[in-house]
Amino acid sequence: MVYIFRNGGEVLKAFSKKIRIVLLSCEISGCAFGRSLCPADSSMEGRWITEVLIFGNERTKPETILREMKTRSGDVFDASRIEEDRKRIQNLGVFNRVEMFAEPAGEDVRVAVFVTEGLSFIPYPVFHLNERDWKKLSYGAGLRHVNFRGRAETLDVLLSAGYNPIYRFSYVNPWIDGTNGLQAVLDVHFQRLLSKHFRDEKAHENHLGFFVQIGKRLTLTTSLNALLGYREVSLSPEWIGLLEYHRDRMPVAGLSALMDHRDLKEYPNRGYFLILSARKTGWPSMRADYTTIETDARGYLPVIGQCTFAARNAIALTAGVVPVYDRLFLGYEERIRGHWSVMAEGENRWIASAALRFPLIKIRHFDLGESSESMNLKFGVSFGFFADAGKVWFHNERLDTGRLLFGYGAGLHFHLPIVDVLRFEAAFDEKGRREWIFDIGADI
Repeated sequence: MVYIFRNGGEVLKAFSKKIRIVLLSCEISGCAFGRSLCPADSSMEGRWITEVLIFGNERTKPETILREMKTRSGDVFDASRIEEDRKRIQNLGVFNRVEMFAEPAGEDVRVAVFVTEGLSFIPYPVFHLNERDWKKLSYGAGLRHVNFRGRAETLDVLLSAGYNPIYRFSYVNPWIDGTNGLQAVLDVHFQRLLSKHFRDEKAHENHLGFFVQIGKRLTLTTSLNALLGYREVSLSPEWIGLLEYHRDRMPVAGLSALMDHRDLKEYPNRGYFLILSARKTGWPSMRADYTTIETDARGYLPVIGQCTFAARNAIALTAGVVPVYDRLFLGYEERIRGHWSVMAEGENRWIASAALRFPLIKIRHFDLGESSESMNLKFGVSFGFFADAGKVWFHNERLDTGRLLFGYGAGLHFHLPIVDVLRFEAAFDEKGRREWIFDIGADI
C-alpha cells in the first residue's frame, strides 16, 4: 500500500517549513507516523514492509517517485536497497534533497520518502562555457521546466548570442507511460559555430538539426535507444571558397545501449556507467557518408576510508570519409588536463582518465528561506588527484604513432546548488609545466 501526503497533513506542514534535526530526532507527529520515525537503516533489516509513504511532493506525481524505487509494500526491508532508491530519486534532478525514514509497525515496518522540491519552471540567464573555455562565453536567456506535468519531463527553450550562438527547443520525457518504460527526446536547433578545422580563417559553420530519439527502459539502470534525425551544415557565404561545397543535407540514424549503475550522477562514488552507440550519417549517394562507433566506460570504486577511485576509458572510431565539421577533436569539449589549450583533430579518438577523491567537508544542507525551492541547498568540499591521457589520429595513421597527450594534478571540488560541482585544479604536463583549471561538473 502506498500513501501520498501533500500539504494537508500536520507532518507535511512541519516538513514543508524545515527539514532539520527534528526529523532525525523522531519528533514529528500526526498523519500515518507516530513519534518513532527514524532513519531507514539496517536496524530494521528482515521486517516486512507494510506501507510506503511519500511526503513533500506538492507538484511531483507520486508515480514519478515510485517508478525509481525497487522497494514495494510486501517486500522484506533492505537498507541497502532503500539507499539505492533514495539516490535514484535524487538523480531525477527535480529535488534539492531526498531522505528515507522508517517506523516500526508491530513486527513490520513502514517506509517514508521525504522530498524537497527545487525550482521547476523558471526563466534563466544563459552564460554558457563553450568548449570548456572561459574566453568563449555564450549569453542569452532560456525558459526551462524540469518537472513538466510533475513527471520529471524537461521542456527547454534557449536563445543565446555571443560565442557560437544557438536557438534550441528540446523536450525530454524519461517515461512516456507507466507500464512499458518508453522514453522520448525531441531536439530542434540552429547553431552558428566557429569552425574547429578552419579556426585560423575564423570561418563559421551553420548547423540546423532535427532529432527524435525513442528509448526503452529495460530496467531501472539499463535502456536501449533509437535515433532518427536530419542535419544541414553550411559555411557562411564569405567562406564558401574554402571547400568544394556550400551545404550538406543528410539523414542521421543511430542505435545506443546505456547501462548507468552510478549511485549519484552529479558526483559518483560507486557503480559504473557504460554507453555503446553506432550512428550512420548520410547515404552512399551523398557526399557525406560515414559511420561513427563510440564507447564510454566509467567505473567508481570505494577504497580506503571515504576515498573513491574513478576511471574512464572512451573510444570513438569512424569509417568512411568524415567531413571536416564532424572530425573528432581534443582541446574543445574533450580536453586533457595538463594540455588544456592544446587543439588536435583526427578521425578517431581515445581518452583515458583516473582519479582518487575524498571529502574534506562532507556535504551539508542549509536553508535560505521558507519556500521548498530555497531549502536543503547543499554545500561541501572534496579533494581529488587525477591523471588524463588521450590522442586523436586519422585513418591513414597507426594508433601507436603521433603524440600522446598526458597530464596529472590535483584540485578542490566544491559541491554547490544548481551547478552541482565546481572544480579548481592545478594540472601538469609530461615536463612538469603547470596550468590552472577552473571547470564545472565532476571530472569523471
